[in-house]
Amino acid sequence: MYRLAVILHLIGATVWVGGHIVLCVRILPHALRRKDPTPLRDFEQLFEPVGMTALVLQIVTGLWLTYLYMPEFSA
Repeated sequence: MYRLAVILHLIGATVWVGGHIVLCVRILPHALRRKDPTPLRDFEQLFEPVGMTALVLQIVTGLWLTYLYMPEFSA
């Protein structure tokens, strides 16, 4: 169970961080150059369902890992 929790946690972290790297490196500079928030809104509409799912996955698996790793919390 520990390995599954770690794998799911890493997948969530990869999606979350990767999306924000794309936002910072690709989308934000383009929007700032054009002085137009439309690319940010478009990216947010596409990324939000995936990003929020990844964030919830990280929270759930983080709590799960805490439960598995620290047995005093499970008593």
